[in-house]
Amino acid sequence: MRMTKRPTNLKASERLVTPRKAMSTDEHIGAAITALRVERGVSRSQLAETLGISHQQMQKYESAKNRISASRLYEVCQVLGVPITRAFERLK
Repeated sequence: MRMTKRPTNLKASERLVTPRKAMSTDEHIGAAITALRVERGVSRSQLAETLGISHQQMQKYESAKNRISASRLYEVCQVLGVPITRAFERLK
């Protein structure tokens, strides 16, 4: 298998990989996690500890600074006792 090098003389706007900006879906999921957590009376620290992640990482998921994986979202919903579909309600 032959690997091709990416051209290095491209402007940032022309590169295939662009800096990731939060998409509305990421923001929606983050807001849904926050709402579900608050609805269940669980603090961010409590949820993070149960999941085995840091408080800061949980904050990044909720603010859409970091995308949450499907498996982690499933874990969050399991811990909060809600079906995963709740995280997608009212998503446009």
